[in-house]
Amino acid sequence: MLQPLEETNNKPGQTSYRRITIQDAINTALGEIPDEVTKIGRESKNDILVYEVDNLSTHGSKYEVTIDTNTGEILKTETEKNN
Repeated sequence: MLQPLEETNNKPGQTSYRRITIQDAINTALGEIPDEVTKIGRESKNDILVYEVDNLSTHGSKYEVTIDTNTGEILKTETEKNN
């Protein structure tokens, strides 16, 4: 778990966290789906900044792992089977 920042300019009751790096996101995704990372992007989903990491397995399955940029937590893993 990431540690809260010491100094913040947040509203009362709001906590800022250090953001994970792209490499941290890749490592997290490979821990979930240990195959080849084919693409990574950052976007906002439901007011949360996330990394979306696409993995391609040796079995022909495509995976998308969604990771919270603040906590490093995997929010969702989706599978798309190739035909």
